[in-house]
Amino acid sequence: MDPLVLLRDARAAGLAVTADDDGQLVVRGPLRLAALAEAVLAEKAAVLAALRAEAAAITVADVAAIFGARVIRGAPPGLRCGVCGGGDWRPAAGGSWVECRSCAAQYPPRAAPEWRDAAGVDYAVLC
Repeated sequence: MDPLVLLRDARAAGLAVTADDDGQLVVRGPLRLAALAEAVLAEKAAVLAALRAEAAAITVADVAAIFGARVIRGAPPGLRCGVCGGGDWRPAAGGSWVECRSCAAQYPPRAAPEWRDAAGVDYAVLC
């Protein structure tokens, strides 16, 4: 059986299929799923390879989407607030990325001209 299908079916049925720190396959779940657990263990090498590939494919953006989080990398160095001229930033509550600690102006406010650097380049906060 295809290890990806087997892994998907095992998880959908309620089995937790993981690899421990030593690279051993660990299958946990209700006793009524013992036959499915045995099928997973019978394909140990292929399932472990599928778990490694799955772990390598997960990105920070995936985790943020799953948990509804935002990744804040901060404002670019030297960015000055277009409202008060301050340069101290913190993560913003709500829908923005960062806000000025002095006046709570949020960044970026639709790429307004006051948020551009001296060369006229818009700053962007990557998520």
